[in-house]
Amino acid sequence: MRDVKRKSFYGCLHIPEQKIRFMRIKVTENGSAVVLRLSGRLTLEEIPWLGKSIEEQSRPAVRTFILQMADVTDISSSGIGKLLQIKRDCEIKGRQLLLADISPVTEYVLDLARLTDMFDICKTEAEALLRAGIKTP
Repeated sequence: MRDVKRKSFYGCLHIPEQKIRFMRIKVTENGSAVVLRLSGRLTLEEIPWLGKSIEEQSRPAVRTFILQMADVTDISSSGIGKLLQIKRDCEIKGRQLLLADISPVTEYVLDLARLTDMFDICKTEAEALLRAGIKTP
């Protein structure tokens, strides 16, 4: 009898068809730079959304992508892999990828994986825009 209660209890909580997005991306253009403000989790389930956002913004006039990561709460190995893929794609197309205002979690994970030197990391979004050649007021 105890097993039956446990099964029905877990059955009530399990909703496999429900897809929940845990990352938000706000996109703004500033001259030849595109700023993507990421918030939430950057994990396996969410990385397709980041890839799609980058693809949608890939136009010849765009020279720099800035990922503003202050509100990233979690980053997995898949998220790191996606960042490396975006960096490689940018380099192939002659574009620049800058990470700005990275969250402590992101900084910790990149440091742990010894990847901080692989990325151009700016302390603030304004610094990233200056590196991209965009003057901010």
